[in-house]
Formats: sequence, C-alpha cells, structure tokens
Amino acid sequence: MATRGELALSPRYQENLAPMDLGDELRAALMVGFKCWGFMCLHRERSSPNFTPAEAALLAELAPHLAQGLRASLLIGDARVTSPLPVGSTP
Repeated sequence: MATRGELALSPRYQENLAPMDLGDELRAALMVGFKCWGFMCLHRERSSPNFTPAEAALLAELAPHLAQGLRASLLIGDARVTSPLPVGSTP
C-alpha cells in the first residue's frame, strides 16, 4: 500500500527483495502494551498477487495474539530452574 502497487518505487524493494525474486511484503510488530516482543515479515513471490487489505486486516487482528504467545514463551523459557530441587521441596 505504501507504494500503491509500484514496488520499484521502494529502495528497500530494489535493494533487498527484488534480488531474491520477492514481491509484496506485509510486516507486523508484535506488541504487548508498549513493548515489542517480535516482528513479522511476510513475503510473496514476485509473480504472486499483492497482499490484500483484508489480509493486512487479518494480520493486524492476529498480531496481538501472536505477540502474547511469543511473550509468554520467551518469559517461560527464561524461568528455568538452574539446580534440581531436593525431593519433597516446593519451588
């Protein structure tokens, strides 16, 4: 949408995507509140149609849920026990 379908107007497209034979790109920041937990870049082949407004709206709707899941997995993964607990004890 930023180039109104004229991908060649984008320096990012010219320098990065065109050499890989990629076409349209759809990006989303995975935000929880004001923190960014990740970023998504979806790409189409150059010969494929561009992303539609409906597809962009779907990604916008899914992004907060993906962000929550990514945040939870990162925080759970960080909560590792570094030494075994004695039998019968509770964390």
